[in-house]
Amino acid sequence: MQLKPVQSNSPLGVQVVSFDNMNSDEIRNHLRQVTRDFKDSWRNLAQGLQVVYRDKLYREWGYTTFDQYTAKEVHVRKHTAMKLIRSYAFLEKEEPLHLPQGAQEGRPHETTLSFEAAHVLQRAKKVLDDDEYQKVKKGIVQEGRNIQDVKKALILKQRKDIDSEQARTHRGKVSINRFLAVLRDFSRDIKMLQILPGSIADEIDTLIKKIEKVSVPLIILFALCPMLCFAYTLDDAHKEYLYGNYEAAIEKAAKLKESDTVLYFLGLGYMKMENYSKARSYLRKLLKKFHDSKIYERALVKLADTYFLEKNFPKAEAFYKEIKEKYPCSNFSSLIYLKLAQIASREGKWEEKKKYLKIIKEKYPQSIEMKFVNILENYGDFFTIQVGAFSSRENALAVKKELSEKYSVYVIEDKKEGLTLYKVRVGKFRQKKKAEKISLKLCNEGYPARIYP
Repeated sequence: MQLKPVQSNSPLGVQVVSFDNMNSDEIRNHLRQVTRDFKDSWRNLAQGLQVVYRDKLYREWGYTTFDQYTAKEVHVRKHTAMKLIRSYAFLEKEEPLHLPQGAQEGRPHETTLSFEAAHVLQRAKKVLDDDEYQKVKKGIVQEGRNIQDVKKALILKQRKDIDSEQARTHRGKVSINRFLAVLRDFSRDIKMLQILPGSIADEIDTLIKKIEKVSVPLIILFALCPMLCFAYTLDDAHKEYLYGNYEAAIEKAAKLKESDTVLYFLGLGYMKMENYSKARSYLRKLLKKFHDSKIYERALVKLADTYFLEKNFPKAEAFYKEIKEKYPCSNFSSLIYLKLAQIASREGKWEEKKKYLKIIKEKYPQSIEMKFVNILENYGDFFTIQVGAFSSRENALAVKKELSEKYSVYVIEDKKEGLTLYKVRVGKFRQKKKAEKISLKLCNEGYPARIYP
């Protein structure tokens, strides 16, 4: 059958089929072919995604994670992409006759399965025995049973299985262990922090022993104690972190099951405590064990930040450049360029600083880094030494007068959030060594000198 494509001014250059000159049988046959092509398209996509995910090809294309690649280039969420991959892998392993390759290997090619049908069969294989699975398969493939009805039936069966006596007993054991851990921590806090009378801690210890020795069925205890579901989570560690209790935050996070988010949190905690080597150990562990983590890219940048905060600028610069070169599509590009500009500024590489700031202004004008671009530009292309910041203009002028006989001194007015500070600064030096020499001299004279930027 010859289809008549419309060669009109299609903006995308796509051939559009005309049905005007087709009879009803031709239209019917065409739609059957289109349906087969549509069903085959998901398998082609899934097969390609499987290769990209397995071989981590997305990294060669400048992406740090698989979900970043699928979102920006394929325009599907990682959840959908993984469903496609798993469904295709299921067909390869369990139902190869439903793949075109089956016919190529001398076997008859059975009915083409839609993505939804393959996904439901995959779930059915997990929860049904062989006889039940074959019945479901027959219903979908041969009898045209509604996919949504099959899916609902599977969900109901899974719920029944979950509510079995054995499953409830297992949940009870897990919950009791969590509850005992909470009680032990609470008892320890009472004794250490003296937040409640010691007698209460003794009662809690007695309760712990009773629960450990109790011989009644665990499921009964689970039903009688609604607090059993309570346990420390990463949210508890976050609360300590937000209050500035970094040691307590790290202590709580360290008790949790190891995951990418827990390792990242521990890295942040040690960065706050300025233990950068310890922070690096957790961030590196995250990068090694969780290649496809959603926070992989963020952890890379934080790892570079540890060197920046240590003022190991050569190491930090090399790390930021390596990230940018390896992952040109990084979500943190504007931040990396800002860090590189800050390093260039601190090392007196004024032209490099201008280059990085220009990139941010041209490529990322809406980024949060723009406000820091303005700050860096206002500093100028020189080093200066600040010897004081005063809320009183008179005090600032008095210090300026003291220093004016020996140094070139000036006062800048800095207004932030309704507060005005008058900052006294000495000199404008193109070379950092000159600024460091004068800064040391000012310190010896009793002034709290600090080099900017």
